[in-house]
Amino acid sequence: MRQSILRNQLIAAIKSDREGFQQDLSELMSASHLDGINQELLEDGVDNFVSDNTENTHVREMMLQWRLRVLDNIQFGLTLTGPTYEDNPIRYANQTFQERTGYHLSQLRGSNPRILQGPITESSAVDTLREATQIWEPVTVTLWNYRRDGTPFRSRLSVTPLRRNDGMITHWLGVQAVVDSSAERS
Repeated sequence: MRQSILRNQLIAAIKSDREGFQQDLSELMSASHLDGINQELLEDGVDNFVSDNTENTHVREMMLQWRLRVLDNIQFGLTLTGPTYEDNPIRYANQTFQERTGYHLSQLRGSNPRILQGPITESSAVDTLREATQIWEPVTVTLWNYRRDGTPFRSRLSVTPLRRNDGMITHWLGVQAVVDSSAERS
């Protein structure tokens, strides 16, 4: 399956209601498109008591973080940021994202994702991201980011607003795929 199609199906699963989330993941797993899902956590159904439609941002965030924890070791780096917080800080990053960037969750939590930007990060990609978040629209860009040790890596980043059923955006989902691990800019 093409990575862009898988990314879009993953985003749709995370955005869906709790039954849709579990069904979408089951379909992706049975088709062998997603590896690294925390099956035990998924079967525990921790979010069964959490309403997807809750107006309580804290409860909704717990449900979204649980979903990303289920997906801790898949091939995509995932981040959850909070637009309802000042400067859109990272609230959670899955294990794949942490390993890819060299940052631990404790170092990421509370930081804006621009912590990954550096000297060769394309300003046009950053401008595209900024514009999309200002108008609350999903976007995908390819850009150079930096690991904690300063090593650049090329990634394809999709940023998607996560809405409650009433349309209010409570968080942003970032889905990152490395497209080139070369330290040299091409």
